[in-house]
Amino acid sequence: MWRAYRAGGPRAWALPGAVAATAAWAAYLAGQFTSFAPWLAPAVVVLTAAALALLLLARPGGRRAGGRLALGGLGAALAALLLAPSAWAVQVFAPSYSTSVMGAVGPSGTGRGFGAARFGRMAWAGGATSRQVARSGASGVARAGTAGRMGGFGGAASGGALTPAQQRLLAYTRAHDGSAAYVFATTSWSTASPYILAAGAKVLPIGGFSGRVPSPTENRFRHLVDSGEVRYVLLGGGRGRGVGAVPGGAAQGVSGDGTAAAQITAWVQAGCTKVPASAYGGSAATAGSPALSRRAAMTTVTGQTLYLCEPGT
Repeated sequence: MWRAYRAGGPRAWALPGAVAATAAWAAYLAGQFTSFAPWLAPAVVVLTAAALALLLLARPGGRRAGGRLALGGLGAALAALLLAPSAWAVQVFAPSYSTSVMGAVGPSGTGRGFGAARFGRMAWAGGATSRQVARSGASGVARAGTAGRMGGFGGAASGGALTPAQQRLLAYTRAHDGSAAYVFATTSWSTASPYILAAGAKVLPIGGFSGRVPSPTENRFRHLVDSGEVRYVLLGGGRGRGVGAVPGGAAQGVSGDGTAAAQITAWVQAGCTKVPASAYGGSAATAGSPALSRRAAMTTVTGQTLYLCEPGT
């Protein structure tokens, strides 16, 4: 478009037209969130107006045609187009986004057109979506936000930290892992992610992010156990296979699904030793059990079983 603009003729209008259309869309999106960088939409409009004015004055064949004006217009156009997406993207460094496991970004605050409490956060990252807000109103947002903070994608606590129960489990496996390369392995990325992201723990998510990657294979995993690189395996408590699964769906490593994760799960359950939950301060009761209050059930590592796999298993 820049070359067409410099060449002159009817095609020269493609550049100003594209700049105006793209900047208008950016200003519209930025204007939907009045509590997020309120200066953003006006700044985009001002930069766009300056860019169009300079490009118009410097157009080939015009009375004030000139290279410096054209370059100034190009610079203002680039600034107008990059300002809004840059402002959104840099929010990943803001402390308020530390609870987003997947690093989702975007403006905070209520949007005029979208109605989401936090537009940049996915439902599986612990935030409420605009559809949830529309269906259940403010009380629905509060419930969704609470569930996300207490459990969420990977079950991290508020602020992205581990829950007390997760901290106790991690401390136990670290204290007893010997020379193992991993503190434990698990067949669910949603189970592994809080320990990796919040504590920097070396956790092996069998099956990768989707749960269906054949790595490691069952034979390779047995070798990891025999060589002492893996001692503990945490099973259960997953939130489905990767990003395509719905919360509450089938857990990863379901016996019989043919994946490497399922084969390893069956092998672990058949040959490894269950670690009593009391050994690491957990509870043998499952989530929702009468033995636990509602609050305790939300904050305890429930529905999970820790196994000890010794060499030669």
